[in-house]
Amino acid sequence: MNEDSALRKAKDEFKREKEMMQGKSFRQKAGYFFTYYKIPVIIIAVVIAIFASILYSRAQHRDYAFHALFVNADNTAGDELMKEEFGARIDFDSDKYQVVIDSSMYIDGNSQGSIASTEKLAAEVSSEIPDACIMPEELFSTYTDEGCFGDLSNYLTEEQLEYYADLFVYDGDTPVGIRADDFAIIKDASLYTSEDAPVFGIIYNAPHSAECGLFLDYLTGR
Repeated sequence: MNEDSALRKAKDEFKREKEMMQGKSFRQKAGYFFTYYKIPVIIIAVVIAIFASILYSRAQHRDYAFHALFVNADNTAGDELMKEEFGARIDFDSDKYQVVIDSSMYIDGNSQGSIASTEKLAAEVSSEIPDACIMPEELFSTYTDEGCFGDLSNYLTEEQLEYYADLFVYDGDTPVGIRADDFAIIKDASLYTSEDAPVFGIIYNAPHSAECGLFLDYLTGR
């Protein structure tokens, strides 16, 4: 079928449907339209919704002023409160930046959710998104062996290093973590209740390492 024939057929079809609809009520016209065109309309609506969602997400996105992870947390209800309280401690433009407290990751083996969390954590670290991370000590040790956490002496003040020295977790002779089971915020929110105590660490490539010491003091109630 050539282009002229296709165009002529489309015009004839439109004329036929127009004549068919003459004298019909709005309800009848709407019913006809829905019956014969609902699939294309649904497809178009879905495509529009997807693009609208993408555009909205891009418009709403703000860069991070600070990003902390609580992995394998027992209670995720305190994320918003921590975000607000710690956000009030640091100086940032909330119209352009955001503080994120994420306790959604759970890594405990080979379950589908665990694999997804493992992949998400790896992707975020490689993208230089998270700054500080708290996770149970056994898991912390695994990620320490993989080089995930930095030397605390590169991020904390001399006063902080002395204050937290008794709680240090080491990688060889390097302090890379701080046992956090007695941290005020963590205890009050019942974030970790198992015997495997949580450990605080700073991601080796943290983009906002200057704020990590402030977050540490916030968690301890200092």
